[in-house]
Amino acid sequence: MTDSTQSVTTWSARLPSCESLSARALELFAQGSDCEEAVVRAFNEFLELGLTTEPQPKRRGGLGAGTSVCGSLLGATSVIVASSDEDDLGTANRTLELMAGFREKYGSVSCQFLTRHMKWGDNHTFCVGYVRSAVEGLHQIMTERLAAGKPGV
Repeated sequence: MTDSTQSVTTWSARLPSCESLSARALELFAQGSDCEEAVVRAFNEFLELGLTTEPQPKRRGGLGAGTSVCGSLLGATSVIVASSDEDDLGTANRTLELMAGFREKYGSVSCQFLTRHMKWGDNHTFCVGYVRSAVEGLHQIMTERLAAGKPGV
């Protein structure tokens, strides 16, 4: 078995169903994790990516928290970077694919745009769909790559 084949087999065995990942991310979100943290922690728990489970304002670079990119997407992007077996261009392509699907569904990837109609503080009720969509989009990308014989994202 080649390293690539073994790696695909390992990833296939560890990647849970989309429903399991979504349920875990939403559970963490309901318990008070922010959008980014809920997505990162759900994937990290199942895939053992070695990502910190603490919120990472420094990693965000001022993004999220109602300012720019949806935190759920920032979390999914962190998972892409941590699990990628490709060069920077391949990783960027996965990120763009994720963002495009989200933008197509919601019309934007901007937290400020997506949450413009809510009172800040209500995000744990309002943003559930965004957390779920980020998990679903990332899971779909991972599943397609595994089907193509490629490990990681």
